Amino acid sequence: MVRRQRVDRLGWLRAAALIAGVVVFSLAGGVSIGIALVRHEEQITVPAPAEVELEPQPYVLPLEYAQLVIYYCDETGVPVWLACRLFAWESGWDARRVGPENDNGTRDYGLAQLNSAYLEHFRVYNGGQRVDPFNPEHAIRVGIRFLAALRARHGSWREAVRRYAGRRPAADTAKIIGER
Repeated sequence: MVRRQRVDRLGWLRAAALIAGVVVFSLAGGVSIGIALVRHEEQITVPAPAEVELEPQPYVLPLEYAQLVIYYCDETGVPVWLACRLFAWESGWDARRVGPENDNGTRDYGLAQLNSAYLEHFRVYNGGQRVDPFNPEHAIRVGIRFLAALRARHGSWREAVRRYAGRRPAADTAKIIGER
């Protein structure tokens, strides 16, 4: 009897999934099924996904940087299109770009517009080496690894892009990820 009440609350699809040892996630109007080891029904939780993945958007990837961008995106799981749109927004793919002075007196440099206040911190994403923000390999490596770390910390690509440049305005974030 208790099992029957639990099945009614879960709905027939999730109940069938529980019996079969499968966890079901609803994603943007579709259903995605993931395998799970079911030992005790009381321990089963069906978490909502952190975010519905973003739709890929058109992007520009200059040939001279293609190998590096693809390599570091593959290494970190960052979507290539997202990294490209972010770099295009930040620097227009200009490796020598120096941004205007920020409110706190710092500046942003290079392809990834790395902030001067955090260059020492960015060593973590550059294999412990000093970061040269004007070196395209350093900028791409650090920018993509930093974006991946922000995604891991904040749970979504949208929030990672927003925080990449401090606390980017929502309208700018939407333009980068292709929502407007």
